[in-house]
Amino acid sequence: MIRSVPANAFDSMYALMLGQNAVHGAMAGYTSFSAGLCNNRSVYLPISELLALSPRKIRPNGRTIERVLAVTGQPLMEEKEKEGEEKEGEETLV
Repeated sequence: MIRSVPANAFDSMYALMLGQNAVHGAMAGYTSFSAGLCNNRSVYLPISELLALSPRKIRPNGRTIERVLAVTGQPLMEEKEKEGEEKEGEETLV
């Protein structure tokens, strides 16, 4: 898991469960899979199916990117662009 905010207790337990399930799957002889949680059950998901069903692009002004930015605490793209424009307009003293 990659997050830009500190992990909480749930994140730690979820990462532990994913790691244990990945090891159990590997020791059982499974290959090309990802351990995950689906409908509150631990599952092995084939990587080929994950790639076939996942979207390749995210709309930069869509709901998905807004949710990601809100959860991770990152500023909106418009705010970043405004900050860049303000910095370009400032004169630098040498």
